Amino acid sequence: MDGGSVRLSMNSGRIKLILRVIVSIVLLSYLVSMLDWQVVMQLKPEIAFVVILGAAIFMATQCLMSLRWKLILDCELHDSVAYLSLLRYYTVAQFFNILLPGSVGGDAVRATSASRKYNIDIKRSLAVVVSERFFGLAALTFIISLGFVINPVLLKKVGFFHEAGFILLVLAVVGFFVARYLATKNVKLSLPMAVWMLVISGIAQLADILITFLFSQYFGLDILFSDLLFVIPLVYIATIIPISIGGLGVREGVMVFLLGSFGVDQSVAIIIALAIYLTKVIVGLLGGIFYLRGEEVD
Repeated sequence: MDGGSVRLSMNSGRIKLILRVIVSIVLLSYLVSMLDWQVVMQLKPEIAFVVILGAAIFMATQCLMSLRWKLILDCELHDSVAYLSLLRYYTVAQFFNILLPGSVGGDAVRATSASRKYNIDIKRSLAVVVSERFFGLAALTFIISLGFVINPVLLKKVGFFHEAGFILLVLAVVGFFVARYLATKNVKLSLPMAVWMLVISGIAQLADILITFLFSQYFGLDILFSDLLFVIPLVYIATIIPISIGGLGVREGVMVFLLGSFGVDQSVAIIIALAIYLTKVIVGLLGGIFYLRGEEVD
């Protein structure tokens, strides 16, 4: 690639970054303009405790996802890698997730770190990370279908027909086997190992739902945990779309829309969405400390 092509690529990258920053600002500004500031002023100090508890739960998900990464990386390397190193890489990745477009920008960072640490070809390292994500998406489908199956009223509320929950459950099973097939194109995973990775992914996704449920309880909302089995996976999927920085604005907008369908006050929904983002920022800042200390490549 000649110098002109490199400069053109860099300029294109800067333009995309600027556009995503603008999208984030516009979306957040619109949401803030919708806030009823009387609701904000009535917030009690106890919400700080819920935020801290939420950050602790989110940190626990990082531990789980690091274990998932370790399992598949061990298969790739035919050796056991250090879990704590992977946990640091994952936390650093979260730092970049709050800075880069979409919610998967940190994946490239941790794939690069693992490539350097374990002397893996970068394409193979990225393939391992992508394989993990397939199991995460399969787990999301299981969770959504579970929400429909255990809460039939939810089907009517969102305008789906009665059999939709079971159809989604079948799709989730199919998705799991597709995920395993795609993963085994890069690494050799036994069926028990693939199931274990799916379980880990599901538990981690349930943690995000738990955080949202804690905030809903703080506000005294009449919303069931099973309702959130439908809401949060869709919010997560929306944040993957790389149109803003760290999914900022997109995440909050989708959550406000979905919670609104359950009768949640608009301002309360916005506050919950921003508070959940704050829990991720707290963990991301810990990753930022690791990054500044250079621990992502030790």
